[in-house]
Amino acid sequence: VLVTRSLLAIVAVVLLTVLHVNRRKFSAHRSLKMLLDWHSFWIYLICFPLIADYAWTAVTLFTMKSPSDLIVTDVQCVWRAIIICLCIYGSVCSMFAMSIERYRASTEFATYEKSYKNYGYKLAIGHLIFNQIKSRNQSNVL
Repeated sequence: VLVTRSLLAIVAVVLLTVLHVNRRKFSAHRSLKMLLDWHSFWIYLICFPLIADYAWTAVTLFTMKSPSDLIVTDVQCVWRAIIICLCIYGSVCSMFAMSIERYRASTEFATYEKSYKNYGYKLAIGHLIFNQIKSRNQSNVL
């Protein structure tokens, strides 16, 4: 399970990097491109801690002397979980912002390309505010 999840996270980072490098070839509205950048940021933030966490767990499994070596403290458990939870909130919020942007693009197809330039920025700011609210609610629960 650790190897599979680690490999999937590594593949996601590689594919996302290839997509980001070839972004100039991708023809889309500048609002969508900016929101895709935010989504890429959150996916990177999900993948790197996952890879580090799985690597740490694998090292612990290979070097443990007794099964009690696998037990972590409550603080370690919270930090491992909260980083991933915050990144998932950010990813979901960025997908929500992209869906709003795509909905607006499809409903106003004739005039969308002439729409004002700040629309993507407003969605990105709204996405960050919503993510902060959800993060604060999550940290109050923990």
